[in-house]
Amino acid sequence: MKRDINFAHLGNGISVYDRLHEKNGDYESVAHIDRYRVIEYRANITEEYRKKVEIYAATKDPRISTTQDQKVFETRPGVAARIKKLQSGSGRYGECEVCHKDVDTTYLLTPFRAYQTQRNETGLTHHKTHDVFGHKNCCIQTLTSSLDL
Repeated sequence: MKRDINFAHLGNGISVYDRLHEKNGDYESVAHIDRYRVIEYRANITEEYRKKVEIYAATKDPRISTTQDQKVFETRPGVAARIKKLQSGSGRYGECEVCHKDVDTTYLLTPFRAYQTQRNETGLTHHKTHDVFGHKNCCIQTLTSSLDL
């Protein structure tokens, strides 16, 4: 499916939307990037579009508007992550890896880092990162505590 992926700040991070497809009278929401650069996908997209979203999350440093100097993200560019809600909780995946308590709904946080190739292209790697299972807030906490905020 052809998409026209765009990014906008709407007050709580970056909303990623598709200008070519509407849902309920508005552009289709593809993903949301929170203030810590954690991406939560809201639609199935191809690897090409996923890479575009993840490179944006890991490398861009937007301001909240053209007239306001405040930055959207609380973390510096370089590291971002995607988070996925899994279909079960502690009964299937075990306790939260962070707080070691039972989880009703388990999330998987997958961090990644941006790097520059010799051709000056941006790439993404999982080198020196590790996935985390658990409560959504606990997973995000592991990412932010490892960064110098």
